[in-house]
Amino acid sequence: KSCTIRLVLHDVIARGGLGLNFAGPDTFIGCMRALRKIQPETPVVVVMEDLDFTVERFGASKILNILDGVESVEHVAFLASSNTPQKLGQAFTNRPSRFDKRFEFRPPGRAARTIYLEHVSRGFELPLERYVRDTEGMTYAHVKELFVATVLLGEDYEEALKSLSTMKRTPVGMEMRGEMGLVKEKK
Repeated sequence: KSCTIRLVLHDVIARGGLGLNFAGPDTFIGCMRALRKIQPETPVVVVMEDLDFTVERFGASKILNILDGVESVEHVAFLASSNTPQKLGQAFTNRPSRFDKRFEFRPPGRAARTIYLEHVSRGFELPLERYVRDTEGMTYAHVKELFVATVLLGEDYEEALKSLSTMKRTPVGMEMRGEMGLVKEKK
C-alpha cells in the first residue's frame, strides 16, 4: 500500500498537484484553509495512511464530517489505507460518497513488479527479467528489499533472495479480509 501511495503522490506532484499527509482533522482543516487562500484551484491528494489508527486516535465523527464535506474541500482526493478495514466499520467502508473505490492489495503481479522495479532502479543496471521472475508472490516490500540488498548494499543475490523467501509474503491484514485502499475524490 505504501509503495502505491508513494507512486500516486509522485504522479500528482509531477502534474502540478500537492500531496498532504493527514495528521488529524483539526490540523487538516487549518492547513486546507490556509492553502486555499493561496492556491484555491491546486489539486490535492490527502493521504490517510492506517486510517484505522487515525480513527482510534481522533474519533470517527470529525473524520467523517471532513469526508462528508461539512468543511468545504474542493479539488481534493482522499487516499486512505488500512491493514484492518473491519475495524473501520460500514460508516467508512460501505457508504456512498465517503470513499468511492475500495481496493484489496495482494502481492503484485508480473507487470506491476516490472513497473515498480523500473521505477526504483532508475540509474542502475539491473537484470530486470531475473528480478521480476524471482519475486513472484512477493510483496512490494520484498521486491524493494531485494533491490536494496543486492544493488545498493552489494549483498549476494542468491543469499538475499533466500533470506527474503523465508519472510512472510502475505501482506499484513490479508488473513483478516484483506488490506484496503480507499479513494474518495471531491470535485
